[in-house]
Amino acid sequence: MSHVNRLWKTSVVVIALVATTAACGKSETSQTRNATLVAGTACTKLGQVTKVSKVSVVCAKTPESNIWYATIAARGKSVACATPGNVRKKKAVVWVCGLAKGKKLWRATAPLPPKVLEATSVSLPALPILAPTLESTDVATPAQPVVADNSVLADPKIIDQTPEPTASAPATLAPATSTPATTPATTPATTPVITVPFEPVSIANWATTGSGPYGIAVDKAGNIYTANFMANNVSKITPNGTSTILGTTGSTPYGIAIDNAGNIYTANGESNNVTKITPNGTSTILGSTGEFPIGIAIDKDGNIYTTNFTANTVSKITPNGTSTILGSTGEFPFGITIDKDGNIYTTNHSSNNVSKITPNGTSTILGTTGKNPVGIAIDKDGNIYTANHSSNHVSKITPNGTSTILGTTGAFPYGITIDNAGNIYTANWFASNVSKITPNGTSTILGTTDQNPVGITIDNAGNIYNTNTNKNTVSKITTR
Repeated sequence: MSHVNRLWKTSVVVIALVATTAACGKSETSQTRNATLVAGTACTKLGQVTKVSKVSVVCAKTPESNIWYATIAARGKSVACATPGNVRKKKAVVWVCGLAKGKKLWRATAPLPPKVLEATSVSLPALPILAPTLESTDVATPAQPVVADNSVLADPKIIDQTPEPTASAPATLAPATSTPATTPATTPATTPVITVPFEPVSIANWATTGSGPYGIAVDKAGNIYTANFMANNVSKITPNGTSTILGTTGSTPYGIAIDNAGNIYTANGESNNVTKITPNGTSTILGSTGEFPIGIAIDKDGNIYTTNFTANTVSKITPNGTSTILGSTGEFPFGITIDKDGNIYTTNHSSNNVSKITPNGTSTILGTTGKNPVGIAIDKDGNIYTANHSSNHVSKITPNGTSTILGTTGAFPYGITIDNAGNIYTANWFASNVSKITPNGTSTILGTTDQNPVGITIDNAGNIYNTNTNKNTVSKITTR
């Protein structure tokens, strides 16, 4: 079986797209949006493009059958395709030939990793109607603002044909020296509380970015940075909303992090390296990584760590660019964070657990999670929180490995961040909103966003920011 066929077998059923009662080829209706949605629903009109709950879908020809598949957007006005519904793949990216408004263009698949969902139906709630009441929230400051970028989230999907920028040669990757992960005993997840709608003080699509913003980070001065994976660059947005392109990156940057000196680092999925961009915009390749780096974090000494999605490892890159494999992980590691002692934690998307890697490279499985964990964050007490993409909730894992479900989220949570009061926030990709979960597990919908939020972060004033991958914007939610 070809690699393309294998990818379709595991990833085409990734997202709940179309109501079981909705005929392929018909326009979206409110009934379609609010019905039970089924992953990989069959369709008949190859190449047809429509929308379901704000998500663009295209009818694709797969080895098994013709099904709806979520997409980001057309690849570009100048990139035409010949046969509607045809599929092609480059590295980790699947493209579908879509027909819309009389034009046949290659459309990139949605920002979802391989094996996002199993071939089972998924029930998605209708988007909540936000109540007119306001809630007072505590002013928050980022927990561990430099030690780790707790909001970094990214997925290996869409690529851009822009040539990779010229940069210094990456360091040589040292051989792997890690201990195989072991599985500890964990307690079963508990039932989360019911989500209650709630409206923030204000919300706005605050600024534009480069094409395909994913990871997001904030510096001490309140500047926002986004990794734009379709444009191979980083956007900088000042506190007053002025947006510029700070510098170029390697191919398809996903995760992003900032050090104490204000240098920006990105994990470049397609070029297997890390870019460093100085505050004045000078870009270089700092070092190489394992295969398909996605998440990225920085420790207090300035060492860079990446989750290598298709290699099941974590890379460590020193400030001078020396690259090694620090340790192994579970299957398809995504998000990454670091505690005060320098231990590394990763969400393992396909094995539904979290790995812990000590500074000397010893790897273990800390605890289990919900289905398909993506984002990860850590609080001041060392508790780990994960955004479970396919089960619409957040897991909490204590330092001793006890796992519980803390609270529910909107549909398909990706990014996750935490404030000093211990409140958890998630960017919910399919629902286009942000959830807030208090330390006792009470869940609310904090506010709606632009289309398909992925990365999320919080500034010193308690404002929430998220990247809207399908609209090239950043939303700002003011909670006081």
